[in-house]
Amino acid sequence: MSEIPAESVQAFLQAGFELPADRKFYFNAIVTATSSADVIFVLIQNNQAVALLNTTREVAKTLARNLQTAIDQIETQTGQHIMTTDELSSAFSKEK
Repeated sequence: MSEIPAESVQAFLQAGFELPADRKFYFNAIVTATSSADVIFVLIQNNQAVALLNTTREVAKTLARNLQTAIDQIETQTGQHIMTTDELSSAFSKEK
């Protein structure tokens, strides 16, 4: 599947916001696995799996780029570095 046309993005965002509660997921951790054809994400909230996402490698790479672009914009606009969970864990382990 190709990129979503710019003129459709707003409509998809609106449709996403209108989804019922049981189709919206908040997560504060993620487990990622790969197979020969797919990338699998298990979304975790408070140590409980809440959803499994399974996608192609191409869509996973597009997701990674889109997420990086969004994070870069936030960091640039705020002047603040957003730490990863690995960076946070490392920082907290050094405090002990």
